[in-house]
Amino acid sequence: LAKELQSEKSIDFLVLNAGVAGGPLQHMPSTGFERHMAANHFGHFHLTSLLLPRMKAQNTPCRIVVVSSAAHQLGKIDVNDLNYKSGRKYK
Repeated sequence: LAKELQSEKSIDFLVLNAGVAGGPLQHMPSTGFERHMAANHFGHFHLTSLLLPRMKAQNTPCRIVVVSSAAHQLGKIDVNDLNYKSGRKYK
């Protein structure tokens, strides 16, 4: 997507809306990241980091919108084990 957008005259807005909820704990073979963290957080960050220099350099205003839900209130995050490698159970 980032490569495709590079040919556009301008990027007026970027909406970060992808998300994965539920399902089994699964690590992405290409990165080793747990799939929920990859889709819900790391993917948004990476896409933004690829497009931000282009958005800052253009002569027109632009916006980045991050859509989320209240699902974060249902769980806890262990910042020292984002990929569930310590053996703790995924709930």
